[in-house]
Amino acid sequence: MQDVLAFATAKRWVLCAGVALAALVGCGGDEKKITDESCMLDTDCVSTPDTPYCSAERACVGCLENAHCTTTGAPVCDQGTHTCRGCSADNECASGVCLAAEGTCAVPSQIVYINAGFGVNNPTCDDKTPCKTMAHAKTLLTGTRNVIRLIGDIGESIEFQTKVHIDSDGGTWSGNTTPLNIGTRNGAVTLEGMSLQGPAGPVSQPAVQCLNNASLRLHDVMLSGAGGNQPGIFGVCNITITKSHIFNNPGGAVFCDGNSLTIEDTLLRNNQGRSIDATGCAVRLARNQIISLALGQPAVALAAAPSLTVENNLILERAFGTATGLQISNGPTGGVIRFNTLVNIAPNAHTGDGITCDGTSVVTSNVIAWQNGLQQGVNACARRYNAFDASTAVGAGEGNTSGTMAALFVNPASDFHLAAGSPAHALAEPAAKIAVDLDGKPRPAEGRLDAGAYETP
Repeated sequence: MQDVLAFATAKRWVLCAGVALAALVGCGGDEKKITDESCMLDTDCVSTPDTPYCSAERACVGCLENAHCTTTGAPVCDQGTHTCRGCSADNECASGVCLAAEGTCAVPSQIVYINAGFGVNNPTCDDKTPCKTMAHAKTLLTGTRNVIRLIGDIGESIEFQTKVHIDSDGGTWSGNTTPLNIGTRNGAVTLEGMSLQGPAGPVSQPAVQCLNNASLRLHDVMLSGAGGNQPGIFGVCNITITKSHIFNNPGGAVFCDGNSLTIEDTLLRNNQGRSIDATGCAVRLARNQIISLALGQPAVALAAAPSLTVENNLILERAFGTATGLQISNGPTGGVIRFNTLVNIAPNAHTGDGITCDGTSVVTSNVIAWQNGLQQGVNACARRYNAFDASTAVGAGEGNTSGTMAALFVNPASDFHLAAGSPAHALAEPAAKIAVDLDGKPRPAEGRLDAGAYETP
């Protein structure tokens, strides 16, 4: 009998007869239903313009290859989900240069190449004939050629006054005796995929300096070695830091004055003094680990912020019990401090507060274990649904509770995930929702969430 393949328009039934056709479509002589979303060819997906391609699994999907992804910021076809997304690695881009901070693939005509070890300064500085110095590469930047690809290590101090994205394959950029400067109102500099080292030693200079309302973005950067008593980043500018590591700076990690400061998914470790010091800056801190050597100062000090969000952070003081964890001065109406875990495990006497706040922000759904037995929450700010490590710290406020360090945490000296039966379980403000915790794990979409930075599985 001749094989027959018939499609009913509405339900797409495949009718199979004969061994050859049965083997081809896998229906074994029985009727097999293909759903409305199923397909045999791309033309079967014309009614679903967002998913116009037919996959090997006979599903209409968004893409099958990178060529199908034409939207800026989503140039890569994810082979697991068959959806277009931003790039995250250089080998996902034809040019070999992924600007992961933006999720875009640079095109060769955008890029000035530097190879500090083997390059020679020349008029083109392309991938075949790279420059040697950053100073020369800077002279080749234009409005459309605004990406620098740094290969290897380099030691220069330089000021940028234009828009530029500097991407590296893991090289080190050291500032010698002066900082890397991002200098004017028109400056907009992104630094990605590199180690930044300041002048260190007695030279009193930050590693990176950003002035005059410019913009500085760090993505996947390790930064250390500010000199004298200076912070790693000194900014009278707009600062954004993502997925980075800032450590061992004698004057703190980041100073921001009068613009904006966003830090997300970043480790700030062993910076002396204030890890984050911001005055007059619109602030967003999310999913960071702040491990402080505060020398008696606040680990995080935020003053006169026009807007304020501090959520899903771990603030840990290991050395000085007199330090305050988070100090909010003149906090804004509508400011939110929520789902943070603040812990003091310093060996000396604990007299600082976990959080001090003299504005009208809301302190909610946190775990505050500063071990001083005193008021560890807030002053004028509303506080509710927080877990403290001492009953004397609870004070006024709806839903606050307390428990010992051992009751709160898996290991009160080193692991600040919630212990089984922790009083912080399901303690968060009833209406509060946040998508993920500090580990990046999803928080439940329904029901009460756990207080603090970590959700219990």
